[in-house]
Amino acid sequence: MKKTNQFRTIAFVSLDAFFASVERALHPELRDRPVVVCGNPHTRNIVASVCYDGRSAGVRSGMTIPEARHRLPEAHYVEGSFYQYEQFSREFYAILARFSDHIEPVSLDEAYVELINFESRFINAESIAYEIQKTIAHELEVSCSIGIASNKVTARAAAKAHKPRQVTYVGWGHEQSFLAPLPITLLPTIGPRTAEVLREYDISSIGDLANQPNTFVDDVFGVQSRWLWTIAHGIDNRPVVTPGRTKTITRSYSFPFATQDDTLIGKHLDELVDAASAAIRTTQQIGSVLQIGMTTHWGEHQTKQTTIVQPTNSTHQLLPPAHALLGELRLRSSVVTHLTVRIGKLERHSQSAPVFTVSFRKLRKIKTAIETVQRQFGFGQRLTYDRGQHDVLAS
Repeated sequence: MKKTNQFRTIAFVSLDAFFASVERALHPELRDRPVVVCGNPHTRNIVASVCYDGRSAGVRSGMTIPEARHRLPEAHYVEGSFYQYEQFSREFYAILARFSDHIEPVSLDEAYVELINFESRFINAESIAYEIQKTIAHELEVSCSIGIASNKVTARAAAKAHKPRQVTYVGWGHEQSFLAPLPITLLPTIGPRTAEVLREYDISSIGDLANQPNTFVDDVFGVQSRWLWTIAHGIDNRPVVTPGRTKTITRSYSFPFATQDDTLIGKHLDELVDAASAAIRTTQQIGSVLQIGMTTHWGEHQTKQTTIVQPTNSTHQLLPPAHALLGELRLRSSVVTHLTVRIGKLERHSQSAPVFTVSFRKLRKIKTAIETVQRQFGFGQRLTYDRGQHDVLAS
């Protein structure tokens, strides 16, 4: 029987082995080889992400690199780049926004999506989930798993219990029976230490916890944790909470040394304006105030701002006033250690420009070109896209 609007329908969308999948998407030659993402692979570090075919060898996130190499010597070990993953994450959320206005971000690669009024475009909730999955695979070349249920805890468990590339639907009224056999660690906030405590009470599944008296969690963890017993029964009334609309977006860069190199300073200003305007486009907004901040070599921070007559989110339109403001600041001091770009007075704009100036395919072309130069000239160190940016979001 078709689900009615009487009940909420929530999808939990989780990208599969996110960091490793991004590396494979950017490096097609790695698709038939296990990929492990870490810090510097030549030092004692830990695994951040591993593809699913590498997990069969026992490699897991949090494992040391020497142990991972011992278990999986044939893998490709790569130093992760947060900038690349952030770009993919933004495209991921832009895709989700095509299907719903009610999105609650959880992390770079996971989100709750409330499916409201989808019947006019799709047969049922599963069909919209498959469409989301297909769109992500086509545009980002990474896979995702999706759980669908009437509440958040069940949708999340459904997505995480059946990975990769799965869509799992839990019908209304079947939440508790679905959750019962699943590992206790699929409940929110149940990490390895809490799971270890629960195992002392012979509790290893969600159903084991649900079968305890309602005072059990009070005695073990305190009254404030009783909601664990509640959600173990598949009861979760938490709504999908869409973050408040951002009013200001800031991007900044710290130079590793004081510089007065006009070309270098201008290059990083271009990148900051580009990153800030791209972030605004993801929220379908435009800004009317542009502020440039500069820190001098003696630690003084100076700012200049201007009002944009025609509010915009276009990098091309924001670059000239940004350089003009920087020029005014540098009349007082030409030596720079830190740059900040802030775009404010954001407002809704449904006719926004294309969301990303650096698309996945463009990013892969750039990366391929850099690697060609590395091979040709024999650079020993790996080049990355991490431009040292630190994001600051102010509501």
